[in-house]
Amino acid sequence: MPQNTAIATVLTPVLPNKVKIVWGYDNERKAWKKWQPGDQALSLTTLETGKGYWIYMQAAGDIDMTGWGAAPGNPIHLYTGWNLVGYTGAEDQIVNDGSATIAGEWSFLWGWIKGNWYGIKESMQTLPAPVEPLTTFNQGRAYWINIKSGTTADWTQ
Repeated sequence: MPQNTAIATVLTPVLPNKVKIVWGYDNERKAWKKWQPGDQALSLTTLETGKGYWIYMQAAGDIDMTGWGAAPGNPIHLYTGWNLVGYTGAEDQIVNDGSATIAGEWSFLWGWIKGNWYGIKESMQTLPAPVEPLTTFNQGRAYWINIKSGTTADWTQ
Protein backbone atom coordinates (compact mmCIF):
# COMPACT_ATOMS: atom_id res chain seq x y z
CA MET A 1 0.00 0.00 0.00
CA PRO A 2 1.13 3.57 -0.52
CA GLN A 3 2.16 5.71 2.47
CA ASN A 4 -1.05 7.77 2.21
CA THR A 5 -4.07 5.55 1.46
CA ALA A 6 -6.61 8.34 0.87
CA ILE A 7 -8.18 7.59 -2.52
CA ALA A 8 -7.93 11.19 -3.72
CA THR A 9 -4.19 11.14 -2.96
CA VAL A 10 -3.55 7.73 -4.54
CA LEU A 11 -5.42 8.71 -7.71
CA THR A 12 -3.79 12.14 -8.05
CA PRO A 13 -1.89 11.09 -11.23
CA VAL A 14 -5.20 10.34 -13.01
CA LEU A 15 -7.39 13.07 -11.53
CA PRO A 16 -9.40 15.15 -12.15
CA ASN A 17 -10.51 14.20 -15.67
CA LYS A 18 -9.79 10.49 -16.01
CA VAL A 19 -11.51 8.74 -13.08
CA LYS A 20 -15.29 8.57 -13.17
CA ILE A 21 -15.92 6.34 -10.11
CA VAL A 22 -14.18 3.84 -7.83
CA TRP A 23 -16.10 0.90 -6.41
CA GLY A 24 -15.08 -1.16 -3.40
CA TYR A 25 -16.91 -4.04 -1.77
CA ASP A 26 -17.38 -4.73 1.93
CA ASN A 27 -16.79 -8.48 1.90
CA GLU A 28 -18.17 -9.02 5.39
CA ARG A 29 -21.40 -7.00 4.99
CA LYS A 30 -21.81 -7.78 1.25
CA ALA A 31 -22.28 -4.10 0.44
CA TRP A 32 -20.85 -1.82 -2.28
CA LYS A 33 -18.88 1.32 -1.39
CA LYS A 34 -18.07 4.15 -3.79
CA TRP A 35 -15.82 7.13 -4.31
CA GLN A 36 -16.47 9.73 -6.99
CA PRO A 37 -14.60 12.99 -7.65
CA GLY A 38 -16.57 15.88 -6.21
CA ASP A 39 -19.12 13.67 -4.42
CA GLN A 40 -19.56 14.58 -0.77
CA ALA A 41 -21.58 11.46 0.16
CA LEU A 42 -18.69 9.02 0.03
CA SER A 43 -18.81 5.54 1.51
CA LEU A 44 -15.25 4.75 0.34
CA THR A 45 -12.41 7.10 1.28
CA THR A 46 -9.26 5.00 1.70
CA LEU A 47 -7.67 1.93 0.16
CA GLU A 48 -7.06 -1.12 2.34
CA THR A 49 -4.48 -3.88 1.94
CA GLY A 50 -5.96 -7.02 0.44
CA LYS A 51 -9.17 -5.39 -0.78
CA GLY A 52 -10.05 -5.20 -4.46
CA TYR A 53 -11.24 -2.04 -6.21
CA TRP A 54 -12.83 -1.36 -9.60
CA ILE A 55 -11.85 1.95 -11.13
CA TYR A 56 -14.00 3.21 -14.00
CA MET A 57 -11.83 5.43 -16.17
CA GLN A 58 -13.01 7.97 -18.73
CA ALA A 59 -9.53 8.01 -20.31
CA ALA A 60 -6.38 5.93 -20.02
CA GLY A 61 -3.94 6.80 -17.25
CA ASP A 62 -1.12 5.35 -15.18
CA ILE A 63 -0.49 5.06 -11.47
CA ASP A 64 2.96 3.90 -10.40
CA MET A 65 2.44 1.10 -7.84
CA THR A 66 6.14 0.24 -7.50
CA GLY A 67 6.74 -0.89 -3.95
CA TRP A 68 3.07 -1.38 -3.09
CA GLY A 69 1.83 -4.63 -1.63
CA ALA A 70 1.07 -6.41 1.59
CA ALA A 71 3.82 -7.08 4.05
CA PRO A 72 4.89 -10.76 4.15
CA GLY A 73 2.63 -12.77 6.41
CA ASN A 74 -0.25 -10.30 6.10
CA PRO A 75 -3.27 -12.65 5.90
CA ILE A 76 -6.53 -11.54 4.33
CA HIS A 77 -9.80 -12.63 5.90
CA LEU A 78 -12.29 -14.03 3.41
CA TYR A 79 -15.95 -14.27 4.35
CA THR A 80 -18.50 -16.88 3.30
CA GLY A 81 -19.87 -15.96 -0.13
CA TRP A 82 -18.39 -13.47 -2.60
CA ASN A 83 -15.28 -11.45 -1.76
CA LEU A 84 -13.56 -8.79 -3.87
CA VAL A 85 -9.87 -9.07 -3.07
CA GLY A 86 -6.64 -7.52 -4.23
CA TYR A 87 -3.95 -10.06 -5.04
CA THR A 88 -0.66 -9.22 -3.28
CA GLY A 89 1.29 -12.45 -3.81
CA ALA A 90 3.96 -13.31 -6.36
CA GLU A 91 3.55 -11.85 -9.84
CA ASP A 92 2.13 -14.24 -12.45
CA GLN A 93 1.40 -16.90 -9.83
CA ILE A 94 -0.41 -20.00 -11.11
CA VAL A 95 -3.93 -19.94 -9.60
CA ASN A 96 -3.58 -23.35 -7.94
CA ASP A 97 -0.29 -22.30 -6.33
CA GLY A 98 -1.52 -18.83 -5.39
CA SER A 99 -4.64 -20.21 -3.75
CA ALA A 100 -2.88 -23.06 -1.93
CA THR A 101 -3.59 -21.58 1.52
CA ILE A 102 -7.33 -21.75 0.81
CA ALA A 103 -7.43 -25.03 -1.12
CA GLY A 104 -10.86 -26.63 -0.79
CA GLU A 105 -12.34 -23.41 0.65
CA TRP A 106 -13.29 -21.65 -2.61
CA SER A 107 -15.69 -22.56 -5.37
CA PHE A 108 -15.29 -19.82 -8.03
CA LEU A 109 -12.65 -17.26 -8.99
CA TRP A 110 -13.26 -14.42 -11.46
CA GLY A 111 -11.02 -11.75 -12.90
CA TRP A 112 -11.67 -8.87 -15.32
CA ILE A 113 -8.64 -8.47 -17.57
CA LYS A 114 -8.47 -6.04 -20.49
CA GLY A 115 -12.22 -6.03 -21.03
CA ASN A 116 -12.83 -9.77 -20.67
CA TRP A 117 -13.97 -12.04 -17.85
CA TYR A 118 -11.69 -14.91 -16.88
CA GLY A 119 -12.87 -17.58 -14.48
CA ILE A 120 -12.24 -20.91 -12.87
CA LYS A 121 -14.44 -23.23 -10.84
CA GLU A 122 -12.74 -25.37 -8.20
CA SER A 123 -14.11 -28.63 -9.59
CA MET A 124 -13.30 -27.66 -13.21
CA GLN A 125 -10.11 -26.18 -14.64
CA THR A 126 -12.11 -24.02 -17.05
CA LEU A 127 -15.62 -22.70 -17.42
CA PRO A 128 -17.68 -23.12 -20.60
CA ALA A 129 -17.15 -20.68 -23.48
CA PRO A 130 -17.21 -17.73 -23.81
CA VAL A 131 -15.46 -17.43 -20.40
CA GLU A 132 -11.70 -17.65 -20.76
CA PRO A 133 -9.82 -19.74 -18.17
CA LEU A 134 -8.23 -17.88 -15.27
CA THR A 135 -4.79 -19.43 -14.98
CA THR A 136 -2.65 -16.84 -13.17
CA PHE A 137 -2.91 -14.20 -10.47
CA ASN A 138 -1.27 -10.83 -11.08
CA GLN A 139 -0.21 -8.27 -8.48
CA GLY A 140 -2.33 -5.17 -8.43
CA ARG A 141 -5.40 -6.89 -9.89
CA ALA A 142 -8.71 -7.45 -8.15
CA TYR A 143 -10.43 -10.84 -8.17
CA TRP A 144 -13.83 -12.09 -7.12
CA ILE A 145 -13.62 -15.25 -5.05
CA ASN A 146 -16.54 -17.27 -3.72
CA ILE A 147 -15.71 -18.81 -0.34
CA LYS A 148 -17.58 -21.83 1.04
CA SER A 149 -16.90 -20.98 4.68
CA GLY A 150 -15.00 -18.06 6.22
CA THR A 151 -11.24 -18.52 6.02
CA THR A 152 -7.95 -16.64 5.78
CA ALA A 153 -5.73 -16.37 2.70
CA ASP A 154 -2.04 -15.59 2.73
CA TRP A 155 -1.08 -14.68 -0.84
CA THR A 156 2.54 -14.14 0.17
CA GLN A 157 3.33 -17.82 0.75
